[in-house]
Amino acid sequence: MVGLELTLALAAIGLAWLIGHSPWIGMRWTEETVADQLSAMGLGVIAAAPILVVMLAAYRWPIGPLRSVREVTSRQLVPLFEGLSVAEKAAVSLAAGLGEELLFRGLGQAALIDWIGGPSGMWIGLLVASVVFGACHWLNRTYAVLATIMGVYFGLLLLWTGNLWTPILAHAVYDFVALLVLGSAENRIPEPAKSI
Repeated sequence: MVGLELTLALAAIGLAWLIGHSPWIGMRWTEETVADQLSAMGLGVIAAAPILVVMLAAYRWPIGPLRSVREVTSRQLVPLFEGLSVAEKAAVSLAAGLGEELLFRGLGQAALIDWIGGPSGMWIGLLVASVVFGACHWLNRTYAVLATIMGVYFGLLLLWTGNLWTPILAHAVYDFVALLVLGSAENRIPEPAKSI
């Protein structure tokens, strides 16, 4: 899983090089920017809190279409991460935050904003990158819509801070806590009994 997510980072870097666009938005480390970089990273950790609260509430009390999200994550995602240690879940989460944010926000959203320009470019870039992000997370319709909303949130974090570290860390922290929650025994939904 870590390799797959890091492949997304390499793809983003390669595509960015081909089109002449740096995906490393605001991530330049110099002696003068250390405090800014650390601040952007800290904001990313804090920014994970609201989406974690929503995720935990929706998972604890699934109503309407959220039931299908709980079922699909329990049946399709939980088995992928069973047996991973906490450190391995942290590595997967960090790789996902880095790879997916470099690709969807650092490359997709930022490049569209630059190409289109103006206020409309900002909103088109945000929307297109978020919809593609949601589509790439398709497990069912509701899950894809929720992933699109998360993409908008991560994209707004990038627009607000001007630093890709913020959505990277928000994404990574969210994924890490979600993996811990999904992997806990009380959150597993048993497979339906098979008839003979």
